[in-house]
Amino acid sequence: SDVCSSDLEFQAASDDLRFAAAVAEFGMLLRESRHRGQASLEHVASTASGALGRDPGGLRAEFLDLVREAGALLPYERRGTPN
Repeated sequence: SDVCSSDLEFQAASDDLRFAAAVAEFGMLLRESRHRGQASLEHVASTASGALGRDPGGLRAEFLDLVREAGALLPYERRGTPN
């Protein structure tokens, strides 16, 4: 039940916070951080796309494109565990 409430709290967070979390998760995957836990490119893309919010310069959308391109370039084992 704690996980469910944590998920709901995360979804209620600001677009900026959720987008920043997606960027951090992406960085952990690229660095193969031992702290990445269950991180995955699929989760990064899902979180970032749900947190685009106002994107006047298009940089958030550009990040999302980068994540999708990384999925095509990274070996399967480096893409993380799908959530």
